Amino acid sequence: MFEMFGLAHLSALAATVLACALVVYIGRRPLMAARTRLLSASVALVLLANEIVWHIFQINTGTWKLTESLPLHLCDAAIIVSFVALLTRKQLPYELAYFWGLAGSVQALLTPALPEAYTAYEFCRFFISHGGIVVAVAYLTFVRGMRPGRRSVLRTIGISLAYAAVAGGVNQLLSSNYMYLCEKPDAVSLLDKLGPWPWYLIPLFGIGMLMIATLYIPFQIIDWREKERGRAHTQSAAKDEDV
Repeated sequence: MFEMFGLAHLSALAATVLACALVVYIGRRPLMAARTRLLSASVALVLLANEIVWHIFQINTGTWKLTESLPLHLCDAAIIVSFVALLTRKQLPYELAYFWGLAGSVQALLTPALPEAYTAYEFCRFFISHGGIVVAVAYLTFVRGMRPGRRSVLRTIGISLAYAAVAGGVNQLLSSNYMYLCEKPDAVSLLDKLGPWPWYLIPLFGIGMLMIATLYIPFQIIDWREKERGRAHTQSAAKDEDV
């Protein structure tokens, strides 16, 4: 049985942090400047291969189910947009990867929804999958210099709600539980603190929107500082002209 914050869990979290630091360190070295595409492709390949092997594993073990295996959880979507952002450097996939990855994948890493009788492979796959999203975001942000735009918060919230509506529609058709919209996961999670179904959905969406807004704060602070510097520079230039 999985022990939250046990040795295996803490080791996986440490490995995720180390992978982020290593990718950023390698990516920012002068000798890697001409090889950033190779590094991007390498991280993207790890994400893609991890998912392909996971689906093959489920098929071979007879555990692939239409009601559970479609890429309709938010972390599944985060993997897809992270992969696209790594290969294309498009702004929208990056923004979604940033907000979904840090808001959803970090939560998943801290409270993993692993099956009770999980295998070593399932453990590794889970942390490579969710940790890989965080690594991708760290690389795109600190190596490639990407950042969310000023309208990214509202845009991401709107897309998130639309995605939840699609997942909810699929849940109705298949009697599934994608995005845990119909019931809580068996593993310990934040949802346990939010009340029974369906009432936990209200604070869940509220917390999600708050987390997205909070994740933009560092960039808002940067914008404010740059604005103040620009204003101070303008005032200084005006004084020099007066003199």
